Amino acid sequence: MPSTSDHLFLERCEASFRQVGAGMARAPLREVSLLEVERFDPIRRPRPYRGQRHLPGVYWFASTASHLPYESLLELSALVRLDFDPDVEAASAQPFWLHLPALKGRSVDHAPDFFAALGDGRGRLIDVSLRSELSKPRRARAFELTRRACRALGWEYEVMTEPDPTVITNLRALAGFRRKPAQFFEFAAALIERVGSGATIGELSGAVGPPGRVRPVLFHLIWRGQLAIDLARPLRETTVVISTGGG
Repeated sequence: MPSTSDHLFLERCEASFRQVGAGMARAPLREVSLLEVERFDPIRRPRPYRGQRHLPGVYWFASTASHLPYESLLELSALVRLDFDPDVEAASAQPFWLHLPALKGRSVDHAPDFFAALGDGRGRLIDVSLRSELSKPRRARAFELTRRACRALGWEYEVMTEPDPTVITNLRALAGFRRKPAQFFEFAAALIERVGSGATIGELSGAVGPPGRVRPVLFHLIWRGQLAIDLARPLRETTVVISTGGG
């Protein structure tokens, strides 16, 4: 729960942002939080340059059928995880600059990596960082002040680091099927019924039709959360699929 000091801190926080089709604007963070932050244009876009250490790009975010830029492969893995998260309805990248007051010394200007609009109406602000850099003083200070501002707003705040290798490998494989396959309505209902209390990928692939046409539907159902697997184990023919009861 936010404290009185958190609310006083929030009153001094501001954000610079860019709405679609408009120039940069600056306003109190409390007022900015009432806007559709998930629809903001990025306040900066990654540009390739000679000798760069990170690989930027653009990710097709299936939850909103829109493209979001990322500045590194670590940010790409974060986007994949956000896209798979059933609580996330929409997201924006590099949504604003935060101008955060410091208790001592200079104020902190910080650009969080992503904003996610959640199904319950709240927001989630996300920073992405290597674990080895979490303890760096400037970064740790920016993250702590951002966390405090989010707490006062009633938003979630998360710092995403390197993912579990097996989990992200599985999610990247499933992300290849995040678009609804052409045969979806032909096989989806039969697959969900066939799963019952559990069946393997191998069993399901040939149970209701040709495997080459059934598998994309099966993996899409797992991606959208109607079916589920243990993501902490490598994806194999023997992987057990269960029903989640989701619509």
